[in-house]
Amino acid sequence: MIELHDANNNLIASNDDWFTSSDAETISSYHRDPPNSIESALLVTLNPGNYTAVVRSFSNAQQPATSGVALFEAYDLRTSSSRLGNVSTRGQVGTGNNILIGGLIVGGSTPKPVVLRALGPTLAQFGVAGVLADPYLELRDGNGNLVEANNDWQQSPKPPQLWLKAKRHPTRKNQPWPRHLLRAITPPWSAAWAALRARPG
Repeated sequence: MIELHDANNNLIASNDDWFTSSDAETISSYHRDPPNSIESALLVTLNPGNYTAVVRSFSNAQQPATSGVALFEAYDLRTSSSRLGNVSTRGQVGTGNNILIGGLIVGGSTPKPVVLRALGPTLAQFGVAGVLADPYLELRDGNGNLVEANNDWQQSPKPPQLWLKAKRHPTRKNQPWPRHLLRAITPPWSAAWAALRARPG
């Protein structure tokens, strides 16, 4: 099931099975209906601000909670002047192929500057236990080809310029700030994905 919380952690909306939602027909009309009826979806109109989406296992007295891999997505449904500012995902990063993957699609025909960050040690100051000690970030195109990779953000050639332009640099040295942040994501490889893994040995 999915829950949406505001910046004060107040619950705004939640859903278990998407087709039971009063917005199910509208969600389907945008072709964003999940393929499986027991998957979750929300249709909301949001004021500017920060929000948190929580994905958890459904559970009740007859059905205990389970664990597994899930995918969270967010879509801006406006047909003009569409601009979704940020989507952040927190998840467990293991070793080997047990990585955290985030996908993105860049529309249009002109390059778009994109900032990608992978934080680990910083999360500890917010009370998160078991943080990833040394993140390693990769950007790959829609065919899985490696575009850029980075270990420590200060390895980037121009971190001062990145800070001035985006004001999104990590607060700790050993967090990734990839060099591709100074690049624009350009069609035709508009579909891409970022992989977060533990630093290779």
